[in-house]
Amino acid sequence: MKKILVLNFDDHRGGGVIWTHSDYLKSIGHECFDLSYIKDLPTTQHYFIDNTKAYNFSTFVYKLKNCLYNRVLNKIFLKKRPGYLFNYHYYNISARKILRKVPFIPDIILIGWYDFFLRPKTISDLHELSGAKIVISMIDQFVLGGGCHYPFECSGYENGCTHCPLVRFPRLASSIWNEKAKFWKNIPLTILGTEGDLDMVRRTSLFTHAKLLKLAGVPEIPFIMSKSEARNLFEISEEDFVLLFGATFLTDPRKGLYELYESILFFLNSNKLEKHITLLILGNHDKQFSALENENVTIKAPGYLNKEEMYKAYYACDVFVSPSLADSGPYMVNYSIACGRPVLAFNIGIAVELVKTGETGYLAKYKDIRDFACGLNYFYNLSEDEYKRIGCKCRAMMDKIKEEKRYESIIYV
Repeated sequence: MKKILVLNFDDHRGGGVIWTHSDYLKSIGHECFDLSYIKDLPTTQHYFIDNTKAYNFSTFVYKLKNCLYNRVLNKIFLKKRPGYLFNYHYYNISARKILRKVPFIPDIILIGWYDFFLRPKTISDLHELSGAKIVISMIDQFVLGGGCHYPFECSGYENGCTHCPLVRFPRLASSIWNEKAKFWKNIPLTILGTEGDLDMVRRTSLFTHAKLLKLAGVPEIPFIMSKSEARNLFEISEEDFVLLFGATFLTDPRKGLYELYESILFFLNSNKLEKHITLLILGNHDKQFSALENENVTIKAPGYLNKEEMYKAYYACDVFVSPSLADSGPYMVNYSIACGRPVLAFNIGIAVELVKTGETGYLAKYKDIRDFACGLNYFYNLSEDEYKRIGCKCRAMMDKIKEEKRYESIIYV
């Protein structure tokens, strides 16, 4: 049995895949101590800042720093902020303070989203003080470079972030990159990530000494539902061609909603439609898509759904479309494959591993609107027998990943 300290900035179970890792490791007999910087959930037991208490002094200081950081410092340091976030001037917790909360000496320290919580030196100090091996799970791509969470098409992280296009003072980004190079080169380090993320890791000299471990989450879908039954719940015709997509912030450029809109528009203008099309949009509904609605296209926007309702939305669709341009996931791809529904995506993030053209979906060229539209056309013309074949392939892929027990390999780092 291993003793594992699990660190993450917040305690949100939805966005923090690290907690899924922890739950699984506990289930197979390992002792995990979960510690977050911020407590937002009433059930969280170990934390530093209790954000559930409106008039707590430490919470007041935390919120004051947030306000200062977001409204003042970002305006000074950043040229633009398209989904990026720099945090060099905002770290709070030392390694000693962290380890004082832990009831054991850890064998492994498993780190998730550590922005605003740990700086590179702190991570090195945790190893030096405890002797534990360090495992960082790529919740996003922040680990790669000098402060941005998603580099998009920028390759600066490969060679030191010396000419960062986002900051007014480029040395800000390069100093963060250099701190990682200085303090991580001599510690036993493992990086967990999707195949797409690990491809990026291999391009930077920061991790030439690190072990790389491919990891893909396998969501447990508690029920199976027929397409017709699911569509009845959303008042969608059994004859429709149904596209499912969604995002929390549709204005975020990394979510690729512009590319999706243009792809759908290109597809509609290039085909003589024989089947009615329904766009099933989860989360925020961008009014931009309303312009696509006509006698051939209907929009259904149920808003935010709980997990059970979300699974039913997957069962109602023909294909889940994931136009993300910068992502370690999104995990919605995993949900779709686990529900037996194919995915249309650009070749980034988890899609690189899970989406196989003609088997579990269609993998389009990066940012290529016409290729994405080709994917729409491919699924539009599939027979029901072909959909059933792909559904079986999707579930078989998830079963195979589950059988590989990749989570267990964390303890052998």
